[in-house]
Amino acid sequence: MNTFFIDDDGYKFQQILLTQFDLKQHAPTDIPRHELYLFSDSNLQMSGWWKPLETAFESVEDYPDGEIPDLSKWVGASMILSPRAFEALGEKLERCGELLPLKIDGSTYYLFNCLTEGRIDEINSKPHKLGEEPSEPFTVAFNSEDVRDKLVFKTKYDNCSSLYCTEELKQLVENHELTGVSFVSTRETQG
Repeated sequence: MNTFFIDDDGYKFQQILLTQFDLKQHAPTDIPRHELYLFSDSNLQMSGWWKPLETAFESVEDYPDGEIPDLSKWVGASMILSPRAFEALGEKLERCGELLPLKIDGSTYYLFNCLTEGRIDEINSKPHKLGEEPSEPFTVAFNSEDVRDKLVFKTKYDNCSSLYCTEELKQLVENHELTGVSFVSTRETQG
């Protein structure tokens, strides 16, 4: 079974002007700051208190005429969906996390907060080694039996800092010609 790391598709797209500080301004005061700032790793559900945030996109310095992407990675295991991407993927993504509305130029975009974890294949995964020069690059492989029915997921193996997906999401993005992300193959795993 093929799994993929979801990456930004270069720097030719505009970036969203949304920070974790913006979340802190709207979150209940009883949520510890570290839990909020590390929401992916702490698997924090935000839909219970979320109110649509007003934000915008801005051009990247090297691409002043950059287009607004349909999908873009955000903090940790999250990404931003345009209205077009939400129409194509929203119903399926809801099985894996929360879709939290954002207001941008009069349109409703969504922040996807992934709440689904994928179990790694420990034999074929290799972590970064802190304080040492790694002998091999970071490699993550997933247990195919565990992720078979998961469209998109994260893993504690990388502190929930990235989004991964199965072939199904990759095909949906390609079939709908959604812009903004690319897919990097992870190691193929045995179930």
